[in-house]
Amino acid sequence: MVNSLFGHVHRNSDGLVYGKPRKKSENTPVRYTSTNRKAAPRERSAIIMLRRRGYTYNQLASAFERSTNYIYQVCRKAMNLGTLKYQNYKFTPFLTKMLTCNNRLGTLIMRLFQWQKFIDGEEDKPP
Repeated sequence: MVNSLFGHVHRNSDGLVYGKPRKKSENTPVRYTSTNRKAAPRERSAIIMLRRRGYTYNQLASAFERSTNYIYQVCRKAMNLGTLKYQNYKFTPFLTKMLTCNNRLGTLIMRLFQWQKFIDGEEDKPP
């Protein structure tokens, strides 16, 4: 051990200078990661059908309990394959967007139980 300007340093037999080893804290927070659920093909098709009806990525993400990135990836893949058309909401007035957004979210939450039956395979046709 050598005391220098930079605090205590440690020299090994190899001649190199190493810093003081850090103490491991017992109070380190536990990091929880989200569980990755395998996506069912029916879930993907339900996302695409609901996106066609005008639901936003955030609404679909909160309804299906998925990340917006996952919803976007599913929709982007469908757009590249040509099964989903790109919708541009840039020039829609803000108030119109907000009113329709709230109205659609309410109907989505009410009908989510019916969509869940379709996703689980209990029903053959989507609602």
